[in-house]
This record gives sequence, structure tokens and C-alpha cells, in this order.
Amino acid sequence: MYEPHWLQDLLGELKGCSVYVIGIHVPLEVLQARERARSTSPIGHAGSHYHTVHKGNIYDLELDYAKMSPDEGAQKILEFVKMHEK
Repeated sequence: MYEPHWLQDLLGELKGCSVYVIGIHVPLEVLQARERARSTSPIGHAGSHYHTVHKGNIYDLELDYAKMSPDEGAQKILEFVKMHEK
């Protein structure tokens, strides 16, 4: 989240829904490679927010994608949600 108030605004809009805040951490070099491959963001966009996007956020679950594949991360999120929806 680029702006701290976005989370509170979002949670307010989703009141009554189950919401889990999940922090996905990805190495900067991986983000930069994806940025170049997609060409949907200006080059440097990922790096410009890399050190601040997670600052001050409290997550229900955090995943380090340097240590797992996207499929493994998705499985962990699914397991987390299933565990908390009971």
C-alpha cells in the first residue's frame, strides 16, 4: 500500500466481509525483471516503492517469495483462508 490510509479506507468499504491483509515480499531484482518483461509500468516504478510499500503495515500473513514459487505462495494463502474461515 503506497499510502497508509488506503488500508483503513479499504477495510471500511469491506466492512462485513472477511478480509485478510497479506504481505507478499519479493526481491527487488525479481520485481525489476517482471517490470521490464511486462512493460505496463514505467521502468523504476517497483524500485521507487520497494522500501516503503510494507512500512508500518501489520499483516495477517506474510510470505517471502524469494523462498517459494508463486504456486506455493497461492497454496499457503488458500490454506490460511480455509483455516480462518472455519
